[in-house]
Amino acid sequence: MELILKAEFLVVIFVVTGLFIQQKRLDDIVSSTIKVLMGYYIIVYGSNLAVNTLGIISLIFRRAFHAFDIIPNNETIASIIQLNYSQSVILIMIIAMIVNITIARTTKYKYVFLSIYYLLYISAMMAVITNDSGNYYLSILVAGIFVGIIISILPHFTSGYVSKILGNDNVTIGFLGNSATFLGIFMSNIIRTKKEINNKVKNKFFVRDSNIILFLSMFLLFIILTSMVDKDFLYDFTSERNRIYVAIKYSINFTVSFYLIVLGVRMMTGEIVNSYKGIAEKIIPNSKIAVDPAVIFSHMPNIVLIGFLVSLLGGIISFFIQLKLKMNVVVPAVITHFFSGGTAAILGYNKNKIGGAIITSFIHGAVISFFPILLMPLLKPHIGLISTCFSDADFLLIALLFSIIKKLISIVLGVIM
Repeated sequence: MELILKAEFLVVIFVVTGLFIQQKRLDDIVSSTIKVLMGYYIIVYGSNLAVNTLGIISLIFRRAFHAFDIIPNNETIASIIQLNYSQSVILIMIIAMIVNITIARTTKYKYVFLSIYYLLYISAMMAVITNDSGNYYLSILVAGIFVGIIISILPHFTSGYVSKILGNDNVTIGFLGNSATFLGIFMSNIIRTKKEINNKVKNKFFVRDSNIILFLSMFLLFIILTSMVDKDFLYDFTSERNRIYVAIKYSINFTVSFYLIVLGVRMMTGEIVNSYKGIAEKIIPNSKIAVDPAVIFSHMPNIVLIGFLVSLLGGIISFFIQLKLKMNVVVPAVITHFFSGGTAAILGYNKNKIGGAIITSFIHGAVISFFPILLMPLLKPHIGLISTCFSDADFLLIALLFSIIKKLISIVLGVIM
């Protein structure tokens, strides 16, 4: 069962099934399987390299400002939850996938959700929220159905944008930053009605090599942050005391990580789209696959960089506002600012060009810096004193909606959920 729920295994099943339905030759099926696995693991290696680099930024930031109140990180809290509730997480995921396929086949929401990490994170949150239920199997069933409905509907919000970006209608994204992103797009629409955005900026900036721009931006960020901590602390986490060397090393690491992600996405999605024809024609007609948001990064790499930096700026400003107001302080979730902030910027750019990208990613950064404060009370009774939290914006709305559903079912059925 653990093997079946591995993200790469599910993708391979998807590809092999599609090619088998198309009656492709065995050597074509083997070739596509190897290519999709190569693409997947290139993305994994690139993402791990990016996460490690962003983790160093987060450590330096927390040290510089002595802030440890709430540290949002999807991977960390999901891993902690799985240690105690692994059975619940797996059951919820299985039920959710069955519900997703059923909805895709029988309703207008034709989205097959293959962004497995997000599915894991949502299922982990549901597992921890339902752990005090008086009826375990009922709560798991309800949670699984709820997650299945959520992952079937979420891709609908971004589908139109992604179709324009990718130039085809077969693929969309499974994204959990919708609420922050569309609030940002809404704000950019309001601001745009007052003042037209000058789109000529892109002609001066966007023609340059995105890898060079990414490196220089990260180098500047590392120089600023490393100057705020002592060399001994720097050595503890990087084994280096020279600030310039650290800035060069991790800026190169991050640039390489982004290059790998783009390369892996192109390799994997090419095979997925090719195999998808069989599934679309025979099993789930007119359906779309919802994959990781990184699928759109290669189309607008400079916008991704803008989104990351501006979203992070929104998080840093929110951080200082929280300090000033003596609120619970949310340490900027650097990883989410990159992956989700970059996605938000691309969607914002698709709507209102460069101004839309900047406004949308800034609003996104501010929203994900305050939402964890509201989410923590829903999780605290179940995770105790752990100071980490889910970092994407939609987790709060999903948790609130499920809490309401739990109460309604408890009232109607007279059971504790």
